[in-house]
Order: sequence, then structure tokens, then C-alpha cells
Amino acid sequence: MKKYAIRLSYLLGFALMLSSCNDYSSTVPISNESHSKIDSVYIGLWRFMPTTELGLNKEKFENHLLEVFPFNDHEYVIRMYNQDDDQIFARGFLSTINHTKYANVQILNFNSTEYYLYKTHVEADTLWHYPINKKVFNEQFKNSKKLFKAIYKHQSDSGFFETPLKYIRVKRNKLY
Repeated sequence: MKKYAIRLSYLLGFALMLSSCNDYSSTVPISNESHSKIDSVYIGLWRFMPTTELGLNKEKFENHLLEVFPFNDHEYVIRMYNQDDDQIFARGFLSTINHTKYANVQILNFNSTEYYLYKTHVEADTLWHYPINKKVFNEQFKNSKKLFKAIYKHQSDSGFFETPLKYIRVKRNKLY
């Protein structure tokens, strides 16, 4: 029982790190998932790479994995887990603002109604997620159109994004 509690605490810590206290979350996504298309570059298995800027214990988080699967033509299923196979599931889809992709991520395990929003891109088998900093941008919106316009307006502001989360591709999966 104690071993399970320790494993669960590491996984919950990872989930909290992904949705850090400074990361902006919204009750509405940037856009409707029906406007999104699956981009196969994101599909696969990714290993989290803690950086010194994040101030994380490398040994504690180095075995955390992110696996991205297509769910349908618009959405991904995201499985976050460690080598002990403790898991958190999320749904996600992409929105584009001025040629910049954003991931809208909703954690499913906790029946969350919030979306965590990350500027995202893949470069040479490295996946980068840039959380929006809620210390700089913390307004809530009643609809996606207003959120979209606000992010468009502020995405170039200094400090708008937190330190990026870095993942290295472990395995590429096929689209379907």
C-alpha cells in the first residue's frame, strides 16, 4: 500500500507540474475541436526531459512519458505515465493562432472542466510545450472567440509564456 501511495504521489506531482500553479487554464478552449485536424507529427511516445529552469528533481521526473494517440479526425488521447505504469489520461486538440499551434488539454482522470493551453511545436524529434503564464494572463472568457482574440493580442508580450516543457521522441506511431 505504501509503495502504491508513493507511486501515486509521483504521478500526481507530474500532473501538477504539467498544470503548474503559474499555468493558465480556461473553462473554454481556444477554438472548437471540430476546427482542428490531427497533425501526425505529435503522435507517438515522448519522454519528458526536466530542465534546470523548471527546478525539478531530474531523478524524480526523468521516467515520465507522454503518449499521444489519434482519437478521431480532430482530437488526441494523451496518456501520461511513469515506468511504474501509474497513468493520467487527457484529451487534446490543436488550435492555430496566426500560424502558431496551441494545444488545448483537458485532464480526464479528475473530471476537469478546465483546459490547459500550451503553445506547441515539434522540432527535430523534440516536442515543446510553452504554458501560458497566469501571472501575466489570467482573464477568464465566456466563449472561445474572445479567448482566441485575447491570446492573439498578447502572445508576443514579454513573459506571456512560462519556461517550456521539453519532450524527446521515443517512438513514432502511425496515424491510424
